[in-house]
Amino acid sequence: MNNHSKIPKQAAADNELRKNAFKAISSLRPYVSRYKQAIAMIMLTGMAATALSVSIGFAIKYFVNRFPDDPLAGAEFLNDLLLYFIGFILVMALFNAVCGYLFERVASQITEQIRNDAFNNIIRYDVSYIERNSSGEIQTRLVADTNAVSRFLTMQGPLLLNAGLSLIGGIIGAVIINAGLTLVVLLGTALIYLPYMLISKKLRQMGHQLQSTISEIGRYAGEALRNIKVIKAYNKENHEQATFSQRTARTTDISIRIKVLQLIMTTLVGSTAYIGSGFLFWHVAGQIYDGTTTLGALLAFAYFARLILTSAQQYMQVYASVHIVVGKATKLIEFLKKETHAWPSRVKDFAPQGAIEFSNVHFSYPLRPDVPVLKGINLRIPAESHVAIVGASGAGKSTLFDLLLRLYRLKEGRILLDGIDIKDLSETQLRSRIAYVPQKESLFSGTVYDNISYGMEQADLQLVKAAAKMAHADDFIEQLPQQYNTDLGEIAGRLSGGQRQRLALARALLRNPQILLLDEANSSLDNESDQYVTDAINHWARQYNRTVVTIAHRLSTTRHADFIIVMNQGMVIAQGSHEELMAGSDDYRRIQEPMAYPATA
Repeated sequence: MNNHSKIPKQAAADNELRKNAFKAISSLRPYVSRYKQAIAMIMLTGMAATALSVSIGFAIKYFVNRFPDDPLAGAEFLNDLLLYFIGFILVMALFNAVCGYLFERVASQITEQIRNDAFNNIIRYDVSYIERNSSGEIQTRLVADTNAVSRFLTMQGPLLLNAGLSLIGGIIGAVIINAGLTLVVLLGTALIYLPYMLISKKLRQMGHQLQSTISEIGRYAGEALRNIKVIKAYNKENHEQATFSQRTARTTDISIRIKVLQLIMTTLVGSTAYIGSGFLFWHVAGQIYDGTTTLGALLAFAYFARLILTSAQQYMQVYASVHIVVGKATKLIEFLKKETHAWPSRVKDFAPQGAIEFSNVHFSYPLRPDVPVLKGINLRIPAESHVAIVGASGAGKSTLFDLLLRLYRLKEGRILLDGIDIKDLSETQLRSRIAYVPQKESLFSGTVYDNISYGMEQADLQLVKAAAKMAHADDFIEQLPQQYNTDLGEIAGRLSGGQRQRLALARALLRNPQILLLDEANSSLDNESDQYVTDAINHWARQYNRTVVTIAHRLSTTRHADFIIVMNQGMVIAQGSHEELMAGSDDYRRIQEPMAYPATA
């Protein structure tokens, strides 16, 4: 019963492999078509090298059958023969070198474009897709899988081309020498595939297992690094190391078993080829003894038969790698083929004043569709106002920012910017008018200047310094080894949370947006720095007539806001000024009590 049930499963797996292989080849076609001239040169040099290789077989027949009986003439004949073969080998090596170089160059450029296109798609996916797939797995697809495809193209590609051309050339040469024996060689070569086909199915299964375990290791390592403080606090280093070692051991075990199967396969093929060559030699030697053929023909046919068998063996080696590469390429193709949703603009000359309106907005995150995060939100934020949003953790405050930036698709309700539905704006139109400072500061590799000017390419250094001063960051930047040219990758670990937040805030202020969104952007600042930054932002907003929306955790922020929105469990439960809410909202007063005595890091 079990054996019968495996047959349809195996057939389905074979069909899936063929479909995935076809998808991989189809996906590479647009990249390959860009290099038609180079590929034509690869084919020409490869065929030239193969033609020279085939001609060696005929040269063997010619020279052996015409070897003179006279010793002196024989010595001169051998010298000519040596020079002939040296010339052939050198020219053939030159063609092979040119072919290999062109193949490497084209394959490397194709891989570069695939990796760039994959990354270009990834950064344009919906945030929900990134959240559904761990960053470790995405990095594996982007780096490890493209490297695997690159290795296949650069190492197996030339082998495949050489094997194909040599197989055709060997068959033609063998048919010219002895058509009947050629048929025997081809039948024997076909029989070699039987053990290989049996082993290849197992290789495919193990290739998928290896891919899954590698992705799992990436996810586990990423999770451990994200939670490194917790691991150390609970003295769980040894536990994590042991768990990680178990996962890597499984990967090693699968890799070794794959290699053993590949060795078994190549050994069977190689042994069969040698045994077959021995029988052919025995058979043709009898024909020489009978006088029905010549020694030159025997050696030439043996050369062509060996060429056929070697080419077939090379094909099998490549096919063994295909099972592993197709699994990696299939995942990579998902990044290349998955559609990115660019929102077209239906509004021209969009110049908002900064008025924001949420109308009956309901929302649940894609990973938790049954958990409502926002429940019928209705609120209006006037243009050029400073609004604070307060509420307990999980109240839905940050979700308002996510939806305003259109990081997620809104299923119910509308969000308006100056009366225009944000769905009618392109992402560029919308986000170019907004600057966002997340709760967790986000710094990138590069210099201080690069990080602050991230939202405004090639910004003037004086503008960058002005933004840094407004964010109260200029003083500590000037103390860095190379001030604004200091590489943050070298000192990131030495920056405090407050310093990192100030750099992120300077980045937003440099952009001079119409709407500034601050998600507890000063939570890591001390009281003095917080007051300085708050005053600077208020001055900037009044000077340029900007709208500021702050998710607040400090009393100083809420007191100076034009009005305050109180949220609880995904709903707006109160609105008003600080004085109005202190007088009429119990919820606000409960929130204000811990705000008056903020915790310090």
